[in-house]
Amino acid sequence: MTRSSMDSTEVGLTDGSLYARDAAVIAVSEHLRFFPLEVQDARGSVLCSPAGRELIDLSAGWGAAAVGYAHPRVVEAIATEAARMPSVGVLSAANPASTRLAENLLEVVPLSAGRGQAAVHLGLSGSDANSAALRAIRAWSDRPGILVFENSYHGGLGPAQHASGFYAADGIAMDPGVEQVPYGDVEAAVAALETERFAAAAVEPIMADGGLIVPSPAFLPALREACDRTGTLLMVDEVKVGMGRTGSLLASGCDGVVADVVTLGKGLGGGMPLSAAIAPRQVWEAAPGASLLTLAGNPVCAAAGLAVLETLEAEGLIGRAGELGRELSAALAGLAGRHELIHDVRSRGIVAGIELRRADGSAADAETAAVVHRAFELGAVAYPVGPESNIIELTPALTITSEQLLHGIELLGQAVADVEGGRIDLQAAAGFGGW
Repeated sequence: MTRSSMDSTEVGLTDGSLYARDAAVIAVSEHLRFFPLEVQDARGSVLCSPAGRELIDLSAGWGAAAVGYAHPRVVEAIATEAARMPSVGVLSAANPASTRLAENLLEVVPLSAGRGQAAVHLGLSGSDANSAALRAIRAWSDRPGILVFENSYHGGLGPAQHASGFYAADGIAMDPGVEQVPYGDVEAAVAALETERFAAAAVEPIMADGGLIVPSPAFLPALREACDRTGTLLMVDEVKVGMGRTGSLLASGCDGVVADVVTLGKGLGGGMPLSAAIAPRQVWEAAPGASLLTLAGNPVCAAAGLAVLETLEAEGLIGRAGELGRELSAALAGLAGRHELIHDVRSRGIVAGIELRRADGSAADAETAAVVHRAFELGAVAYPVGPESNIIELTPALTITSEQLLHGIELLGQAVADVEGGRIDLQAAAGFGGW
């Protein structure tokens, strides 16, 4: 029988363990670790350690495993395409899977009317999708600026990183042509746009890594109207919260907003490296060859993306996310009512945040780290986000069962209770760098 809770010897740090081997050879530049998670295999929303311990993944690998791990459709699509491997990407040859994926995306992702035919830039991550879009927008426009929002996150590399308020706050230089206003502040955003200095406004429909903030229903429509009035492109970054998890294919669709540019990633590939930026063809034609990657448009990854889109439709997962979201919202409200450490809970569909603060109102960053570490010990995986690292982010797979989701929330509640009760050393997670 598999186990969920850990015993004192199974910490993943012993010599020869998978975690220790990883620590010895993988560069820390690509580590974002909060507890010693090591995974031998996974199915659906369940991770299995080398020792056979099972954990419920409430993150879905930061949202990337949107239809769960090893979904049969995705597995079959990858195996079939890998067996014929017509090319390595779209750089110097057309291949059927990537062409079909682009065609499908143009059918299901709406863009605002009036800017002509659209085209798709395929990539490997949300970072390169956002970077490619920003490069092309600037080449197309005679305006130098890009408007973004404080604590936004658009990527970890290139122009996307330098347009991310979340990174700028951590000492990484903001692009001098990028300006920030507070997220959700309609008045500040409209005032900035009315200066007509900006080629585009780039916005997350739900701010994810910056604190899991669900904006007012009036925010995105007001931003859309101001962009229309000032001739500014509206670029919506759907990399983390898109692909159906809000109960709409695009999170921006929940507020009835249609963008000029849409970027997708993470869940689009079902765990494979795949992203897409969808924009008017005239924008892309202003920057030919500006964002070249040898493996972009890889047919195996594209086949996975096609399988994800097929699965969303065939299994009714988008509508189901809305139904699960109501269960999740009720469970989180109950959790907040039982624990003083929980300052706020917020969600849309199956995207949610649990904000922890101390009695004096200060961010409970150490307690948050201890809670997710303790939840890992109990058998649930979730990660902290936000500029103060005090929000537990939940982005489970759209295929997670109701029982798994609610049990995972119970385990989080037990972890909060253990921290509140002083039963957990707040230094337990100190050895993990986190944010």
